[in-house]
Amino acid sequence: MYNYVNEEAFFAWYEERSGLKPNKKALLQELSKQYMSTRKGEFHLSGEMSLSGNEEVYPFRFENIGCCGASTMYFYL
Repeated sequence: MYNYVNEEAFFAWYEERSGLKPNKKALLQELSKQYMSTRKGEFHLSGEMSLSGNEEVYPFRFENIGCCGASTMYFYL
């Protein structure tokens, strides 16, 4: 189970950097996908997607709280 903390700040950053209104569900899925493939607490917005033309990076913290065989994952944005 994924939990996102302070996701509104992340959405505002994305909209400011890309100029696009985020599809919130898809954007959070992409953030999770990027983390699971790199294991780095950074969301990368490509230069092609950013208004600046440069890659933009949004840092975040990830925590996996496991208890009794259950796993709850937190993305602190």
